[in-house]
Amino acid sequence: MADMNHQEPDEKEPNASFDVEVDGSVAVLALRGELDLATAPELEQVVRSLLADRSVERFVVDMTGLTFMDSSGLAVLLQAAAGGQVLLRSPSVVIRQVIESTGLTGVLVIEP
Repeated sequence: MADMNHQEPDEKEPNASFDVEVDGSVAVLALRGELDLATAPELEQVVRSLLADRSVERFVVDMTGLTFMDSSGLAVLLQAAAGGQVLLRSPSVVIRQVIESTGLTGVLVIEP
């Protein structure tokens, strides 16, 4: 099982961090803080790397600690969905509404 950690050291940037654990064909991404224009590129690099090795077929995105997500974060999730199934776990009411209002629940599955 691979384990990657990321934390923004610059206090000027929004508070954001994520952990990635890969177990076979499943990557679990635990997101905390804000996933936006300033923080999404780091996660995008990780997603691209996971997709490039073609071993990951499913992304489980734990959004328990995610307080904000803009279209940049949504774009990273869609990038992951282009390479495998994406299951969103515990999104906030606001994030859930954004995904539902964009009609992406067929692509980004929200765990009940």
